[in-house]
Amino acid sequence: MGIGLPKVCKGIKGLLKTELFQGSAVVLVGTTIINLLNYLYHLVIGRYLNPNEYGLIQSLISLTYLLSVLVGAFNFSVTELIANVKENEVWKWINRLKLLVLKGSLLIWIGMLSLYPFIARTLMINDFVIYLIFSMQGLITLWSSLYRAALRARLEFVRSTITGILSTFSKLSLSLFLLMAGLGSIGAMSGWLSFQVVSLIISFVFIKQLYSNKVDQKAYMNLPLNKFWSYSRLTLMTNLALTSLYSTDIVLVRNLIGGEASGIYSASSTLSKTIFFAATAIMTVAFPIFIKYKDSQEKLNKSFGLAILFSLFFCISGIVLFKFFPGKVVSLLFGKKYQSASSIIFEFSLFMSALAIFNVIIQFLLALNNRYSVLISIPTALCQVLLIIFNHRSITRIIYNSLAVTLVGVLIGVIVVLKLINGNNQEKSFRHCTSG
Repeated sequence: MGIGLPKVCKGIKGLLKTELFQGSAVVLVGTTIINLLNYLYHLVIGRYLNPNEYGLIQSLISLTYLLSVLVGAFNFSVTELIANVKENEVWKWINRLKLLVLKGSLLIWIGMLSLYPFIARTLMINDFVIYLIFSMQGLITLWSSLYRAALRARLEFVRSTITGILSTFSKLSLSLFLLMAGLGSIGAMSGWLSFQVVSLIISFVFIKQLYSNKVDQKAYMNLPLNKFWSYSRLTLMTNLALTSLYSTDIVLVRNLIGGEASGIYSASSTLSKTIFFAATAIMTVAFPIFIKYKDSQEKLNKSFGLAILFSLFFCISGIVLFKFFPGKVVSLLFGKKYQSASSIIFEFSLFMSALAIFNVIIQFLLALNNRYSVLISIPTALCQVLLIIFNHRSITRIIYNSLAVTLVGVLIGVIVVLKLINGNNQEKSFRHCTSG
C-alpha cells in the first residue's frame, strides 16, 4: 500500500495537468454558473406561467434545439476548420465565413416564418408575436455561433465561458423584468432572444481583439470551402440526430398528450438535462482536443478515456441525486404545482445519462471525420420518434422508449470505437515492425 499511494498521487497530479482537465475545469465552473442562471430562468418562468403556458415555452425552446441542428453543424465545422489553420489566418477565414453566415441567417429566418401555420397548429399557438420573437433567433444565432466556435477552436475557453455567463444572465434579467411587467409568455421568449444578441456582441469583441491584428494579407474572398462543405454535411446529419434525441420527445408529448401533462414532462426533462449538459461541457473542451490529437493515437485514446470518465462522474452524481431527492429538487426549482414530476425524474435521469455517454462516443467519431457518427446516430433518433408515436400510452413508457434506443446506440458505438482503436493500434504496430 505504501508503494501504491505515491503512484496514485502521481497519477492524480498527471491528470490535473492534462489539457482536457484544465480546460474542463474552466468550462465546468462557467457551466455551473450558467446552469444556475438557466434554472433560475426556468424557476422564474415556471412561477409566473401556468403549466400550459410553460409547456408552450418549453416546446418553443425545444424547437430552438432543433434549430441548433443547423447551428451545431456549422459550429462543429467552424471548430474543425479554425483549429487547423495558422494563427495569422484565423481572421481571414472568419471573414470568409461571414459571407456564408449572412446568406444562411436570412434563409433560416424566412424558412422559420413560412413554417408558422404548421407550428402554430401543432403547438396550439394563438399569438403570432410570440412566434415572431422566437423566429428572430434565426437572424442572429449563426453569427454568435461563428465567433464562439472560433474561440473554442483556438482553446480560448475562458473567453468563451465568459460569453456564455453574461449572455445567460441577460436572458434571466430581461425575462424577469418583462414577466414582472405582466408580459407573460412574450416576456419569457424575449429573454431567450436576448441571449443570442448578447452572445453575438461579446464573442465578436473577443475574437476581434485576439486576431484582427494578426492578418495574412492574402485575399479571403476566394478561399476554397470544399472541405468545409464536406465536413458540414457529416456534422449536419449527426447533429440532427443528437439534438432530436433530447428535444423531439417534448414536442411529441405536447402534440400527443398536450396541456398540463406536457408541462410536467417538460419540467422533468429540464431538470434531468443537468446531467446531459454537464457532460456536454466536457465535450466543449474534448472535441477540439480530439481534432488536435487525431494524428496521435496515444494522446487521442487518452483524451477519449478521460472524456468518458468525467462524463460518468456527472451521470452517476445526477442519478443518485434524482433517485433519493426527487421531491426536494422539484419543489425547490418549480414549486408544488409541478410536484408530480418527481415520480418520473429518476427514469429521466437514466435516459439523460445514457444520452450523455452516447454523445461522447458520437462526437469522438465526428472529430475523426468517421461516417459511423451518422450511421449510428440517425437510426437511433428515428427509432426514438417511432417508438414514441406508436407507444405513448403513458409518460413513463415514453421515457423508457427513449432510454432503450439510446442504450442500444451506446452499445453499438462502443463496439465501433473499440474496433477503430484496436485497428489503429495494430496498423501502428505493423508499420513499426516493417520499418524495423
